[in-house]
Amino acid sequence: MIRAIGIDLDGTLLNDKKEICQRNIEMIRKAQEKGIKIVLCSGRSADGMQRELKALSLQTKGQYAVGLNGGIVFEADTGRLIYKNTMDPRDAL
Repeated sequence: MIRAIGIDLDGTLLNDKKEICQRNIEMIRKAQEKGIKIVLCSGRSADGMQRELKALSLQTKGQYAVGLNGGIVFEADTGRLIYKNTMDPRDAL
């Protein structure tokens, strides 16, 4: 049984115009109707993912998203960080 589907944004879910096509929206909604969690994943920050979370009605309790290429996991409705593993700026070149 599939419990969750992680979907990348840029270059995968989004087209060249940075839009989600209607067919993808329909398929995501069908998965949600079956109780499957949709987890958006991106190299973007939490703030940078809000438009797509809203467009897919994923800003609800119990929904999560992955940002910064796996560096953060956050609650989609509140933005509260659940996991953070980022590089200390002092260690950057």
